[in-house]
Formats: sequence, C-alpha cells, structure tokens
Amino acid sequence: DTSFANEGIVLDVQGEDAVDGTGGAGGVAITQTGQLDTLNCNIKTITFNEGRRLIAGDRGPKINQVLRAFGHKVTISTLNAGTNDLMIFDSNTITGEDVDLGSPNATCPVPGPGVGAGGAVGAAGENCPSIPLDNILITSEDNNSNIAAQDDDFFNPTMKIFDFDNPVKIISMRLLDIEADNAVIETFADVDETTKLAEIPVLNLGDNGLQEIIINSSNVKRMKLLVPAGSGASIVDVKYQECSSFDVKEHYAFAFDTITQTVQAPNAFVPITFDTTGVISGWTHTAGSSDFLCQHSGQYLVSYEASMQADSNNVTGSIIIANNGTEVPGSQSWETLQKNDGARTLSNAIIVSLVVGDTITFQLTGDDTTVEIVPGGDGGTTTSIKASITRIA
Repeated sequence: DTSFANEGIVLDVQGEDAVDGTGGAGGVAITQTGQLDTLNCNIKTITFNEGRRLIAGDRGPKINQVLRAFGHKVTISTLNAGTNDLMIFDSNTITGEDVDLGSPNATCPVPGPGVGAGGAVGAAGENCPSIPLDNILITSEDNNSNIAAQDDDFFNPTMKIFDFDNPVKIISMRLLDIEADNAVIETFADVDETTKLAEIPVLNLGDNGLQEIIINSSNVKRMKLLVPAGSGASIVDVKYQECSSFDVKEHYAFAFDTITQTVQAPNAFVPITFDTTGVISGWTHTAGSSDFLCQHSGQYLVSYEASMQADSNNVTGSIIIANNGTEVPGSQSWETLQKNDGARTLSNAIIVSLVVGDTITFQLTGDDTTVEIVPGGDGGTTTSIKASITRIA
C-alpha cells in the first residue's frame, strides 16, 4: 500500500527566534549562505547540524517548536507523527542495522560507516562528500527514544512537508538512501495544495546513494517529499531563496560638515568631505570622508545646501553631485561671488537611479582658490554644507 491517507499530525521544528536554531536538542537551523541580487534576496540552507551533536541511537527529546530565522518562519512536518516522528540521525556513527544511512561510504578514499552499492565509489550516488553530512533528517521506524535501541528509518510510505510563511524559491534538496521508484518532490503555491507548481522525480540510486535534486521552483509556500514503501527517505539539507520585502523609507542618509573647505585648484572639481553623519540606513558613509556608498538599488532623491563665499571679485563657484566620479546631469548649482558680499547659498535636488555599489560624492570648484564653503548661522551647530539622500522607489 503506497497510500499516505492514514498519516495525519504536524510536527514543528525547533529554533524560536534565533538564527542558529540552538534552542533545544536536535539542532535544526537556517543559515544564510550568500546574497543573490540587489532585491533583498538571499540563499538560505536548512541543515540539521547546529546545537549539540547526537550520539549513536540518540534522537533526543521531541522536536516541537517552529524554526524562525531572518524574519520568516519555516515549519517542517510529517504525517503519522506520534508513531513515526521526524528524527535527527547521526550519519557519522552507525551502531545499528541502518548502515545505509551512514556517510561517507566505506569504499570512499576517506572511508566512513556507510554501506551500500548505491553510495560506493564510482556509483551514480557516490557518497563521498568533501564535507561530512553529519546529522540528517529521517522518519523514525518505531519512535523508540531509548538510546540503547538502535533507530532505523521508516520503510513504509513517508511524507515530509516544508511550509514557508512567505513565498520562496526552492533551489535544491540533498537526499540519502532513496531505494524506491516513483519518489517525488512536489511544490505548491499555497499550503492548501490547490495550486501545484512542480513535480520533480527523485532517482532510485539504491542503498546509501547520495543525490542533489535541482528543483528551481518559485513562489513556493509548501514543498513535499513523498517516498513510497520500500525505501527510507533521509534529507541532508534544503537550499532555497527568500526575498524579504522592504520599505523605501528604510534607505536614506543625512550628513553635514562644520568646517571651511577651499577650492584646491581653479576649475577642478574636488569631493567635499562631511565630518558628521546624522542618520543613515541602507547606505555607508564614514565621518570625515566624501563617499556615500549605495547598498540598495532604486530611485533616489539627492539634495544639498551649502554656504559659499570668495575673497575675490567676479569669481564663480560651483557644486555638483557625482555618481562614481561622473557629474550627474542637472545637479550643478553656481554663483558669481564678490569679495565682502558675504556667503551665498547654493542648493539643488535631483532624482537619480542608483544600483548597489554606486558611490555618490558632492564636489566643489571655483575660478580661483579663494572660493570656499564656510559654516555660518546662529544655531548651535553651524554647517558649511548639508546633504541628504532618500530612496523614493
């Protein structure tokens, strides 16, 4: 009988609000392994190796919390819980009958406890990983929590379910010891399973065979691994992409300078430094430097206001905004200055498209070296220039 109809209890996985998921026995964790693009999308991997290591035959206490990391939640569940729970299994140390769950295979250059032709050197499922698999996720055969009793994986039909509170892209799943035909991975756009997105076959690679199934299914809220009778179904890890939503109000920078800065050479633009960073989010600026580094692509409103004067007559002073050293068209403001006229205000505001890694600078020049921006006013903090960068889309 390959029916799954008699299975029916959900099991949530530990972790609470910690990234490393070490809040209890079992050691399930989500780790972030790299940023994919500029839209707040990251590759994340669910593994079973955090927290304490298991000893032979030890499945630890029941795993009964929800795994949370990086602002979202993943629930890993099985059916038929209470009889055949999900268990963490140490693939490095096998003392019972289930040697086909061992890794590496005994024929590998660095041999391990694994036994089975499917994982032997040269086989399609060669089980000789460069990094040990360590703990894996199985469905328990008997739910025996006695450490002395050797645990085994369940050989009747099994189902493992991954539910995501936000839609994700499932990239891949690594599996060990699939010994039956017709095993599949299914993805759905909803937990009610009304919209199936993909059905990916899983290979029967035999005893102890190791494989990575490339899934690449987007907008997934539920994924299921279904394995018919006659095979175990051990999960090594699951890799997926999660894109967090963002608020444009989170990306901004404001800075100002409180000292006099003078033109260094006539008609040559030089970056203006800012000695004080006011508030900043989604940008990088070091106090005393000129560079503002963009960390999120988008449309930005960039503005400045400066006080400029000169110790000569009929000289022009100018300020521009530059992106990666190149003037942004329309960003220049200028004044013709007279000696003893006092400071004039130069200001401008532009909208510019920026991508991650772009560097914004504000640059100064004039007809001679008497042109300068100067602090002024009667407030408690007098500024020579202030600038703001605000994401608008």
